[in-house]
Order: sequence, then structure tokens, then C-alpha cells
Amino acid sequence: YEIYQCDWSSDVCSSDLVASSFMNLTNVRVTTGAGNGYRAAEFQSSSNNVLQNFYANKTGNDYIYSIYWYSGTNNTLDNITAYSNVGTTRMYGVYLYGFTNSRITNSYLHGGYYYSAVQFVGGSSDNSLENITVRGGSATNSHGIYIDTSTGNNLTYMDVSTTGISFYLSSSSGNTRLEHSNLTSTSSAGVYLYAAASSNNNVLHNLSVSAYSQALRLRNTNYNTITSSVFNSASYIMYSDTGTDYNLIANNIFYSSSSASNLYGMYFASSSSNNQIINNSITPSVGTNGHGFYFAGANSNYNAIENNNITAMGTNARGIYFEDLPSDYNNITGNNITSYYTSFRANGGNNNVSNNWINSTTYIGIILSSSNNNYVSNNTVYADDYGIYLYTTNGNNVHNNTVSSRIYALRLYLTGYSNISNNYFEASGNGRVGYIDTSSK
Repeated sequence: YEIYQCDWSSDVCSSDLVASSFMNLTNVRVTTGAGNGYRAAEFQSSSNNVLQNFYANKTGNDYIYSIYWYSGTNNTLDNITAYSNVGTTRMYGVYLYGFTNSRITNSYLHGGYYYSAVQFVGGSSDNSLENITVRGGSATNSHGIYIDTSTGNNLTYMDVSTTGISFYLSSSSGNTRLEHSNLTSTSSAGVYLYAAASSNNNVLHNLSVSAYSQALRLRNTNYNTITSSVFNSASYIMYSDTGTDYNLIANNIFYSSSSASNLYGMYFASSSSNNQIINNSITPSVGTNGHGFYFAGANSNYNAIENNNITAMGTNARGIYFEDLPSDYNNITGNNITSYYTSFRANGGNNNVSNNWINSTTYIGIILSSSNNNYVSNNTVYADDYGIYLYTTNGNNVHNNTVSSRIYALRLYLTGYSNISNNYFEASGNGRVGYIDTSSK
């Protein structure tokens, strides 16, 4: 079948166009009036079609679809405009269910007030989207792109803007690639990888993400590669919770343009282990408690935090901070850390802290708190109060560090059986090179 230069209009039919397979639809315009639960163009079990210069517009109030595609493979959609507008609740630009091995290019896809401009569900897998402009709705729970139970989709050169979440990857949607794209959320998250069940092995590369809350949110998602991107947020720049492990986060820029308080560069709310966080630039909010890295949960183990540039200059801001719950066997090396308050704090054991350049402008350079058997070596530390502070620790090895502080270059409190050797300690003014108190051995 071939349909060329056609124009449907209707405000009574559930679908103006219900299509089958092996169709060539060129220069087709489908518009419908108000009505709930209707679709401008509907494709059922429809494969091997070509849509080019295709316009579909649907207005209404609830469950509105401009293009609804239920099952099909090997379709080509080029220069598509799918526009849902006017309504007040669930409206979709393009809804794809069981849509596979197809290609959408050079298109404009617009959702309505609520739900998604583009939605992949029901095994809509192995598709390619390229050079797409996506505009979501005005509700905070709207989405630009929503993917659920659909794997292996490749999205490149996307321009996504919405009030809600720009890109939402839900359960069982692994092996997705999002590259060379711009994403904006004015009231929610930019990119949200939410693996309720096995949304792993995804690639985010060369993105520019600007969001109101989290620019990047990871939840129970593993083995992802996040590289060469810029993430900007007015809140948490990256927020990770519920077991985010084995991810590579490298060569990114994380920064906040806000001066609000309690906004972090990278926040790990619970156990996150075996991640490689390498060669990133992290500049959180300059407001109070704008921390660089903050590990709030216990058992964040075997992470490699290497060669990052961290600047956390808000009041009480920390550079890399492991909270009061133990985390072990982390490798903290080659970082450049400047902070207003504490530059590095470990709580746990067998961590390696080496070859870092550390500057605290008002408080502590390195503190090991309730931390045993750690290795602190070859660091250059500048601090206002304490250069290196061992607090209720045992069995630590402190070697070959250069430490300069205004008050105490080295302080030991309730510390025993540590090996401190071949270091250079300097205290300026009326400070002390070393201060040992309260039963340290």
C-alpha cells in the first residue's frame, strides 16, 4: 500500500488511521478533535512500514495517543511529528508496545500534560532513535522519554525537555545507549536509571543534562558506563541509592549553579560498591553542606575514586566523606581535593588513601575516624586546623606524606599501634607539628 499527500480530520473516530503492514505513508496528516481514550494514528501488528513526513495530532483529556503502535518490527519513521496537546491528564506523543528493530529519525515528538512524549513498553527493543526533538508535558510527573521492559535501544542526538523526568529507564530495560544528547528537566530529574528488576549494562555518553533536582539518579542499577557528560543541577547533582554497584563513571563534569544548602556533588544514600569513579570534575553548590562525595550508607566497599578534581567550598562542605558507618577496601588515589571543611574522611578499614593533593581551608585535611588498618601514603596535605587526624583508630600506616597545617600537622586521639614514618610535618605560626592525647600508643 502507498498513501501520498492525504489529510484526515475527525472528532468522532477512535482512530483516523488504523494501519497494517508493508505500507508507504508519505506526506500524511492526521488530526483529531477532543475525545478520551482515542488515537490519531493506530498501528496493530504492523511491520515493514515506511512513514515519512507524517503528522499526527490528537487533543483530549485522558489516555490520548497521537501515534499508538502495538506490535511491529522493521519499521522506518522519518520526519514524524506526533503532537498531543490541550488535555489535562494522560497524553502520549508516541506510544510503542512490542515495537522492535525499527528506526525513528529527524522527528518532533510532543507529549501532553501528563505521562510521556515517547514511551517504550512491552518489549519494544533493539530500536534506533536519532536526531529527535522531544517535549514532555507540564506536570512534574511527566516524562520526556520513558522505557520499561524494553532492551537494547539506541538513542542519539536527542533534544529532550520536560517539566518532569527527561529520561526514565525503568525495570528490565538494560543495554540501552543514550549518547550525544541534551536533556532538561525544569522540576524533576534529568536522567533516572531505576532498575526495579535488571536494568543494567547501559551507556550514557556525551550528554548535557540540566535538572531541577537530580541531574543523574541511579537506583539499584549495575554495570553501567557513564562517560564524557556534563551534569548540572540546582539540587543533588548525582544521587545514588539502593545498591548501585559495578558502574564506571569517568571523564564527566558535575556542577551546581545553585547557592542553596545541603546540595551534593555525588550522594550515595546506601551501600554502593565496586564502582570506578575516575577523572571527573565535581563542583557542588557553594551553599552550606555542599559536599563533593558523600557516602551515607554502610558497606560502600571496593570503590575506586581516582584522579578526580573536587572543589567543595560551601560552608561546612566536605570533599570526600564516608559517614559514621563503616566502608572498607576503597581506593582513593590521585585526587585533587579542595574543601571548606573536611577534605577527606574515612570510616572503615583497609582503605588506601594515596597520591592525593588535599587542601582544607578551615578544618581537617585527612581524618580517619574509627578506621583501622588503612594506608595513607604520598599525599600532599594543607589544612587550617589538622593536617592528618587519627581518631579512635588502630593499625594504620601513614607513610611519605607532606603535611602543612596552621594548628596541628598530625593529631592522634585514642589511636594505637599505627606505623607513622618518613613523613614531613610542618605547623605554621604558633601551631604544633604533632599532638598526641588520651591514651594513644
